[in-house]
Amino acid sequence: MILEDKITALKTPLVVSQRLKDITEKAFFDIKDIVIDSDKELHFTVNDIKTVSFLGKYYAYKIEGATYLALYRKSDEKEYQKLAVKSLEEALVYWEKYISQAMSQNHNPLWTNRVGIVDWKQITEWVKQDIEIAKQ
Repeated sequence: MILEDKITALKTPLVVSQRLKDITEKAFFDIKDIVIDSDKELHFTVNDIKTVSFLGKYYAYKIEGATYLALYRKSDEKEYQKLAVKSLEEALVYWEKYISQAMSQNHNPLWTNRVGIVDWKQITEWVKQDIEIAKQ
């Protein structure tokens, strides 16, 4: 990634985003042929893998969208803004898949020890706001 005529050897956000996409695709591929039958624990485990994979996809597209938005703000090139909006819209798709999968085993809102109450439906509104922010 080049910005202001500087090159970095570090992993860029777009590289990290692509890596997350690759990892989640592998997870989906690895579980696609698992036959659950009546194994309740296996059902929960496969569901957890799907849930976390959808969350990984969400973050991959959110990172991508945030990166393009930062590039747009720095360069004022409209193409970056379009890419940001597109990526953040894709992030919303995966966020909705994530909460659908997560709520198949959990209740909303959910209490967690680290952050307290997590309300996926409220967070969905914030995810939608990201898209509107990128459009400005």
